[in-house]
Parts: sequence; structure tokens; C-alpha cells
Amino acid sequence: MGAGVEFGKSDVKEMTDKDPWQRRQDFSDEVSTEDMAETAVQYAVAAGEAGSAGELARLASEQSADSGSLNGAELLEKEQRDTLTANDLGNNGAQMDAVVGNILKGMGFALAAEDENEQVIDGGGDYGKGLDQRIEDLSDDAKNDYDNCARALQNTASGGTLPAGHPLGPDPSIAPKVVYDNVEYEAARGQGGWVPPYELVAAIRKIYLDQAVEAAEEADGDIKDVIEKYRRDMGELAHELEDAGYDTSEGPLQLWHTEEMATYNGVKLNEELQKENPSFTALERYSSGLGSSVDDMFDADGNVREDFDANASQLDEYTQEFLQHLTADSLATLGAMNPPRPPVGEEYTFEHPLLGVQAAVANGINASMNEAVGGSDPGTGAPMPPGVKEFVYGYDQKLDEMGTRPDSGLRDAAQDHGNFGHLMSHATVASGDAFSRDMVNSALDVQRVIEEKNADITQHNGSNSVAEMRSDPYPRLEVDGVDGLLTAASRNEEASADMLSDMDLAHDVLVREWRGSDGVADLIRAGTTLPEGMDHNSEAAEPYFAAAGNVLESAGANHEHLRSVNDGPADTSAMHGAIGETAVKYMDLLAYNPTSGSSGPVPGVEVFGETYDHGFKLSKPHHDGIFELMVTTDENVSAQFGRDLGEWQYNTAHRAFADAGEGEGHVHDVNNAVMRVSGYVDRAYEAAEGEGLRRSDLRTSMLVGVNTVAGFAPQPIGFGVAVGVEAVRNVTEVPQEPADELTYHNDLRGDIYPRQIIARAARDAGYDGMGDADVPTLEEDDRARTDDEATDGDRARERDAVTDAAEGELTDLEEEHGYLADHDAYQEGRRGVGE
Repeated sequence: MGAGVEFGKSDVKEMTDKDPWQRRQDFSDEVSTEDMAETAVQYAVAAGEAGSAGELARLASEQSADSGSLNGAELLEKEQRDTLTANDLGNNGAQMDAVVGNILKGMGFALAAEDENEQVIDGGGDYGKGLDQRIEDLSDDAKNDYDNCARALQNTASGGTLPAGHPLGPDPSIAPKVVYDNVEYEAARGQGGWVPPYELVAAIRKIYLDQAVEAAEEADGDIKDVIEKYRRDMGELAHELEDAGYDTSEGPLQLWHTEEMATYNGVKLNEELQKENPSFTALERYSSGLGSSVDDMFDADGNVREDFDANASQLDEYTQEFLQHLTADSLATLGAMNPPRPPVGEEYTFEHPLLGVQAAVANGINASMNEAVGGSDPGTGAPMPPGVKEFVYGYDQKLDEMGTRPDSGLRDAAQDHGNFGHLMSHATVASGDAFSRDMVNSALDVQRVIEEKNADITQHNGSNSVAEMRSDPYPRLEVDGVDGLLTAASRNEEASADMLSDMDLAHDVLVREWRGSDGVADLIRAGTTLPEGMDHNSEAAEPYFAAAGNVLESAGANHEHLRSVNDGPADTSAMHGAIGETAVKYMDLLAYNPTSGSSGPVPGVEVFGETYDHGFKLSKPHHDGIFELMVTTDENVSAQFGRDLGEWQYNTAHRAFADAGEGEGHVHDVNNAVMRVSGYVDRAYEAAEGEGLRRSDLRTSMLVGVNTVAGFAPQPIGFGVAVGVEAVRNVTEVPQEPADELTYHNDLRGDIYPRQIIARAARDAGYDGMGDADVPTLEEDDRARTDDEATDGDRARERDAVTDAAEGELTDLEEEHGYLADHDAYQEGRRGVGE
């Protein structure tokens, strides 16, 4: 019987949002254990061929499922019994056997979890009858209760054992009653007599259905716990495998990079970052899958791998899903974290795990917004990580609406953006063009608001109310890290060039009062350096030339502002260094055939016999401003600029002399350019001295740069590479200051330096038989060195004698070997462009 009280699985599902059956099925679909035995064989066979753990995944993918004579099911069974031996694993060495063993262990985790989930539903192990049987039993119990109530009503209605019509029997016109679960119910009349009423049927069904629902929810929790343990174990295993060199995102076994694993790891990372003291170990464990995913999309140089196919890979989905679970607060927290300092007097000999976590998340964000690897284009309205969206779009408006009072929350909110920027500065791979520009615009907009708020604070602090002590002064906003977004954007070099080819944006980037300017420097370098192998006359090269012209023009036009900002609380020395590098990279254009007029493109300009379709020039004020900035900026930046200039002078002259030996040289034009550059430097000195500004001695640095490369193969310092010859510098000890610095300062005639450089380049290039020529130096061993050894007059006369002797020897060399180091070109540079 049991009319209407029975129920089944579908009824239980309708009563709860928990679905253990679907959770079990989803997990089974995720781990897909049907082919694991064959996969185990693939790895075991590949281990015998792989030279390292890094090759194992690829070689395993290339194995057929029936490779060799191994029994995959037996391997997995032994793994689950923890009885695998080196013989089972192929005796391929302890390290390789350990890697394969861990891979099989991951399969074992999946199989064990799937088996336990089956027990939760079907019964077995610690789960008794299992959920399905419990529901069936509870439905049977409901039917039994109904039958018992029906019989009780029938007995009551019939009078039990009394004969029909007995005066003590029940009145057939009065409905009998029954008590169930402490509630009295009155029978209803059915076709065959009195039956349990609807209310009693519903009560019986509800009691047992509620128990079934509770059992289902308990089972769902059990399965969830099983899967949670599986994911935790797999995360720890992934960390071990990645440390051993195995890439968990490659190979036929894809257990570590499912969408569900992405959700789990993203949620767990977010939860860890919400703690007061996040664990570095936990952060590393939860982010390892994200880092591995990005590594499979991009190569070590940050370029999209040729074999990566976003349509065939699940890694972009993993990355997108992972990042959906990181809030803005968590991203800011991660960006604000720093590795602990080592004990005093000690140094870490390894990269702290935190840096890898920050790189994994920053790279994941950039990848998720790069269409080339399956990411989103923000211009299409495609979904993006919500925490990222909060910081990149409209954050300046949020800050703008906040007051400047100390308790307004403005300072913390602004630093949160800076912390996000610091996080993104760890990115080593490119985002898409649109998102790269959006990051730069976000940084510019937020930095603008910071400067406006500081202006308001300065006005308040200078007000009468503060002076009269009726109001307290407000602290300024000192926000670090905003420029980190520019670093992240700079990983897309093409987008960087396109952005800086927009003069308005280039100008805005340079004149902002960045508290730190490493990001600005990164953007300038990326946008002005031609990618390796790119033809400088190609259409693709045009934005890089335009970007360089804009950067140099804006820097030259605003050199006084850039210098004053760097003298304040902001540190823009890194940006100044990148400006100097850009000037040296394009020094061929700046030094050759200077003309008057305004700054701008000069298409088709010919430089040392080479045509530049995208050439440009600087006006006199802009040109002079660059050199004035370089002699008055931070001493280290100025010294590096001087060394780079010296390298450019030597390399340029050396190439000209070497080519001249083959009948292709432009010795005269090159020598004039080398002389002219020294004139530019001396003019900048004079301008700085005239304004009473501190200046650095670039000429000393220029000779250090020459000493660095002289005697080695000339190094290219053109449009396609960064300046500096680090490999040579690292093995060559060059004094940062000459033995007698008096020799190298203002007392000597400036054109001696470039003439000396030219002579050394000619000799080293073997020009006109100069291989054995002695190039004069500007110091003598027996010269007076200190005030105690000679009077000022003696020292001055000694310097003059040395200088005259060197000049005479240089003249002899120039005349003997027929090359011209033109003093007029030096004076031309010293007078200034176009004068």
C-alpha cells in the first residue's frame, strides 16, 4: 500500500540544492579514470627514454597506449597498495623513478577518490549501505508507517473484535482518529471505508523524506570532503613534481589542470590571502598550477609558444577560472607582500617562493587578457577577473570622490592600487594590445589624481587655519607601485611602441611625478627598442622610431621639470636612465647632419650611408635639453650615460674604419659625428654651470666606456639592442675614475677626448696599417699628483705640457694616416644644433 508516501531520488533532489549524485558524476568525468592503466604504461615506458623530468610529459604523449609489455592496471594496483618497486618503475634512476612514482600516485589518488565516492552512493567501506539504499529504506519505512496507520483506522472503525451492531461498537457515521508523531488525525472516507487523511499522508512522507534529504546532504558533504582531500593531495604532489622539473600541465595526464582544480586552487589562494599572516608554502602550493599553465603558453622569452593552440588547450580556461576567484583585496595583499629579509650578514642563495607566486598571478592576469592565448579582449565586453577589473577600470574616479582628511580612507585606497601595480610588475609575459593600453591609462589616471590630491593637501597645509593651529596639517599621499602597471604593459613591446608613438600619451608618461619610475623606464625601453631581426625600414619599425622621437622630444622640452621632480620626493632616475639609453640608441640620428627647425620626422634621412625611412630630428632646445638633463641627473645615471656614449663613439668609429678597409667606409662623416657628440656634452656642461647646477663628469665616464670595449669586437649599440656591453664589462676591470682625475676635468681642451677615441678605434680596426700605432694618453707616470708635490702653477703647466704633447701626437697620427678628426665638428656640437 503506502499510497502517496513513497519517494525516490528525484524527490530528494527537489528538496535540496545539494546533489551528491551529480557531484560524484562530475568528479568521475573530471578524472576520467577509464584509460588510466594505459596512461600509466605510457609514463613508465617514456621514463626509460627521457633524459630529464622535463622531457617526460612530451615523450609520454608520444607513446602508444600498448607500448611495451607492462601491465598498467597492475602498476596502479601496486601503487594503491604502496608496493611499487624500482623494478616496477623501470630502474631509471632514483630521481626519474620518483617522478614516475608521483605521477602514478596522482592516478592512485584519483582512483581512490572515485572509489570512495562510489561507496558513499552505492555502499561499502565506511559508508554502510550507501545513500541510494538509505533512501530506499526510508521510503519503505514511510510506507510501513502509512500501512500501520491505515490498519489502526480500520480496526477503530470496525470496532475491533466486537460483533457488528454491538451497542458498544463505533458509530459508523463518525470518523475514527489515529495519533501519529504525537498528532491526532481524523480519518477520511475512501472508496472502501475510512483511510488515513491527506494531512497524515503528507506528515508521514515529510518525516522520512526529510531524513532522506538529510542523508543526501550528508553524502554530498562526504563526497565534497573526499574531493577536497584529493585536490589537497594533488596540489602537494604537483608542487613536488614541478620542483623536480616535471610540467604538470603537459603530457597525457591532465588531472592537475581541470576547471574544477582551477576553482579549488583559486578559492584556496584567495582564502589564504584573507588571513592575517598568509603562509608562503600554501600560496606556492595553490598557485603552482597557474604558473605551470602560463609556462605552457609562453616560452622563456615571453613569446607565445609556436605549439600552443588556444582552441585545443584547456589551459586558458584554467587560467580564466582561477582568476575569477581572486578579489581586489587579495590581489592588493599579494602585491604588498615582500619576502622576509635574511639574517644580518647573510644572503639568500635561492629565489623566495613568494616571488614565484606573484609572477604566476601577474602572468596569469596578462595571459587572461591576451587574445593570442585564448584570453579576453576588454573592448568586446568579454568577462575578465573581477578583482582586476576593479583596479584597472574607473579606480581613479573612486579616489577622486574621496576626501583628503586623514580618516577619509584615501591613502589606503590609493596604496591598494599601488600594491596591485607592484604585483603586476612581476609579469614577464605580454597582455593583449587593448589591455596593455588600459593598464597604462589606469596608472596615468590614478597618478594624476594622486598629484591633484597632494596639491589640495599642500593648499590646506598652507592655509590660515593650519597656521593658526585651528586645523591639523594633512599627510601627503606617498604611493608606491603605481608605475608597476607600466612594467606589465611593457611586456607587449608592439603595444608599447604604439602607445609612445602617441605624443600626448608619451608626454603624460614622462611628466607625471612617479614616486618610483622603473615602470616608466620599462615602457620606454620596450617601446623604443626594435625587436631582434626587425628591418629598421619596415612598416612595423615605424612606431618604434616615432616612440623614440616622442620620448626624446618630450624629455628635451621638459628637462627642467624632469630634473626638479627627481630632486623632490619622487624618484624618476630610472626613467632618466631609459631616456639616456634611448638617446644613445638613436645617437646616429642625433649626431649626424644636425639641422635647425622644429622636432619631427625626417623620412628617408641618410646616416653614414644608410637610409632611414622613419628618421627624425630634434630642435635645438629639445636636443640641448636631453644632454643638459643627462649631465644634471642622478650621478649613477649620468655616469652610465657617459659610458654608453663612449661606447657609441668608439664602436661607431671602429665600424667606419673597419668598413673603410673594404672600401665602404664613411670615415669623415663618422669622425665628425663623434667629435660633435663630445661638443654636445661640453655645451651641456657649460649650460649647467651657467645655471649653477650640480653636474656629473660625463667625459670621465665616456673614456671608461671606451676602455670597456676597446680591444674587443665592436658591439652594436643601434636601434635593436639595449646599450651597454655587460659581458665585456664583467670581465674587464675599468677604473671608474682615472688615476689623475685632474687630467680629465675642465682644464683640458675638450676635443682631445674624441680625437683620442677616434685614434684608438682606427688603430684597433687596423685602418691604414695603424695596428702598431701608439695612441697618446693624457697622463705621465712622473707627473705631480698632489698639492704637496707641486704648486698649482707647476701642476697647471704640467697639464698643459701633457695636453700639448698629446695633441701634437694625435695630429701626427691624423696626418700620417689620412683621416680627419675635425675640430670644427666639435665646435659645432658645442655651439648647439643649427647654430
